[in-house]
Amino acid sequence: MTFYCLLHLQENEHSAVNFKALDFDDQIKTYVRCAVNLSRSLALEDQQLVVLTNRQDTVRAVAEAVGGQLSVQEIAFITKVPQGTRFYSAHFKLDCYRYFATLPSPDSAPFAALIDIDTICANPLPASFMTNVRLGQPMAYDISDQALPAYGEAPIRTDLKRIHGMESEGRWYGGEFICAPPAFYGQLMEVIDRIYDNYIAHLDLLHHVGDEAVTSAAFEVLARQGVAVADAGTLGIVGRYWNCRLRHPQRSFDYLGKAAILHLPHDKPFLAGLARRPQLSHADFARLYDGYRRDALVRRLGRMVTAVQNGFRAFRTHVSNPLLDRLGLQRLKTRLRRWLAA
Repeated sequence: MTFYCLLHLQENEHSAVNFKALDFDDQIKTYVRCAVNLSRSLALEDQQLVVLTNRQDTVRAVAEAVGGQLSVQEIAFITKVPQGTRFYSAHFKLDCYRYFATLPSPDSAPFAALIDIDTICANPLPASFMTNVRLGQPMAYDISDQALPAYGEAPIRTDLKRIHGMESEGRWYGGEFICAPPAFYGQLMEVIDRIYDNYIAHLDLLHHVGDEAVTSAAFEVLARQGVAVADAGTLGIVGRYWNCRLRHPQRSFDYLGKAAILHLPHDKPFLAGLARRPQLSHADFARLYDGYRRDALVRRLGRMVTAVQNGFRAFRTHVSNPLLDRLGLQRLKTRLRRWLAA
């Protein structure tokens, strides 16, 4: 089997997600370095990564410039995406599915896994992964337990109904992992080609746009047709960890960090920085990321303390000491001042 990631480059479009690039060149370098790091991590498990792109020469040149080696392939991108659409480049994952459907299928059909460029193979691939590959069982990442608390059940069910035209249970799949044989991608694209016009027609009404919306709707159609997709999340194959404040409850890193393919959407600069180092073992990555997470936590706490300090100064300016005494807040003010000065 082969792992793939998408790097679709389109200047002046919404293609830099969850990080701030200095300019388009900086954005390309960050993504290419992430791909180099991902490729090296998969090599630890004897797995190959191929970068699918619309600008093969550019990606190869940048990879060489940053001291990395990548297998790069240019494919046709025919999906129509209106200019200015959020998650613009992510929509072209649909063309990756279309490409996978054309791969040759001998008796042992090749599996194609599409994973996000800001992932890393952080742990050995579990036996469940290879078992599903041998059985020809498609896999995807069900993140309903993350999406529903963050965005609400009703908006998600409404979005999916608008796309596929059926009553929906509201199940949502992450775009960072899908793994299947070519025949499944053929089935998937048959459905997507039927519902994509609905998606575009309702684009301005949808709460969430991008490949996840279209793919989740298509998966629900396939499920009604009896096509089973295994959840790679509960099997420990993939996990998404947000190293920042969230709208939804998140499992601890002690749990999510055990996944083989770890998605770190908020930490692209960190992943890109790893490409400057020699190839890292899984243990090396765990040690470095643990330190990075601790530093990030300290920075967040520092910002919180600064906000408390500023709020307290404003409060002290507008409230007199006698009033503070009557409210029993003078002692609190003194304690806060001592704590903030410590």
